[in-house]
Amino acid sequence: MSNVVRPRVAVVRGASVALLAALTLVARASMRAQVFDGGEVTPVEVDAFYHLRRIARTAEHFPALPLRDPLVDWPRGAVVPWPEGYDWTVAALARLAGCSTPRAVEVFAAWSPVAAGLAVVLGTYALCLRLLRGECGASGAAFLAGLVAALAPQSVATSLVGRIDHHVVEQASVLGLLAWCLARPAADATPAAALRFELAGAAVLGLSLWCFNGSVLYAAVAAGVLG
Repeated sequence: MSNVVRPRVAVVRGASVALLAALTLVARASMRAQVFDGGEVTPVEVDAFYHLRRIARTAEHFPALPLRDPLVDWPRGAVVPWPEGYDWTVAALARLAGCSTPRAVEVFAAWSPVAAGLAVVLGTYALCLRLLRGECGASGAAFLAGLVAALAPQSVATSLVGRIDHHVVEQASVLGLLAWCLARPAADATPAAALRFELAGAAVLGLSLWCFNGSVLYAAVAAGVLG
């Protein structure tokens, strides 16, 4: 590639990333007036209310996370049926970001699905570029893939501001497992490379299951692809 073409490609790709990021944020912030109405955080969708409660309690008593809740199956209480990963991670990131008040934690949690959605969109773009590396029209195809991830109705719905729900992790899980499949070492790879590949897969799947137990379905798909 000539010295003239390289900067041009870099500019095009930089502009693509900026446009995808802008479209992603605009689409997912559309309900912010409803979510932050009256100075309070009102989550979108029913399950998000309980996720917010669990995140707030975890941030308050960090790193302890409530595994049993008296408000579930009142008055006896019951074990919370969801995996801990999503709520604990959002609470940990809120603490890391310096959110020291309940209000700050709630605002951080409300915007966290948008950040996850942005990561998925940009990850989709980057993964498509890697997959089509060197192919003619790779930048355009990658932008189109990112555009679908940014504006597809279901993609937007699961990462809206205020949609505080572990389902936002599903898209990231699929993307992570796809990236893992594409990184499969060659047949003549060293044992160390093969071991790194297996450990990476175990880490991606483990984190996925820690946040959403339905991720086992994606593991089956990944196994089929590798097979």
